[in-house]
Amino acid sequence: YKLPVCVTLNKFKTDTESEIDSVVSLLKQYDVDVIVNDYRNALLAANIQAPYILLAHEFGGVYATYWATKYPDEVSGIIYVDGTIIDENTKIDQYKITKEDKFNSLICGFGLQRMLYHDFYNYSVKALTTQEAACSRALNIHSVKTKAQLSELTLMKKNFDTVLKMTEQTDIPKLYLSASNGFRAENEVIDYYEFK
Repeated sequence: YKLPVCVTLNKFKTDTESEIDSVVSLLKQYDVDVIVNDYRNALLAANIQAPYILLAHEFGGVYATYWATKYPDEVSGIIYVDGTIIDENTKIDQYKITKEDKFNSLICGFGLQRMLYHDFYNYSVKALTTQEAACSRALNIHSVKTKAQLSELTLMKKNFDTVLKMTEQTDIPKLYLSASNGFRAENEVIDYYEFK
């Protein structure tokens, strides 16, 4: 029996010398291919061999779909948690960088976002244990917008369109979980997405 392994990739590094930010500065884009290959390389560096079961949250569903389409031998299943639906009816707007985004990126570049953490993420964690709350706070520090994250945000529409054009049906098992809308039946999901 093989135990499951969870790997997280710190693609939005918060150190002042972010390797990904340097690469993004050179490439000027953090597109779907770069993102998926970052994960593939992290798994290989951790000596975790394919095939993988991908757990994709929200827009991560686009990346998981790309991975499964481009490297089908590496994916044995995908679990979509509130994953972005890949079809012609899904509307992805072009993201526009704001002054606040630029300020947050500057803070990140100097490694100062930890000092301002509570101003950005002051939310209740009453339902969490002390250890879970500490993990949540540590993970949320990475949510301040680095250059890599801003690049990814500005390329969301392009990344979605890339995946939409190349996606094919596969035999890879997929499980879709929708936690945000409280659907109780298949027709509720269909009605919701047809209405939008």
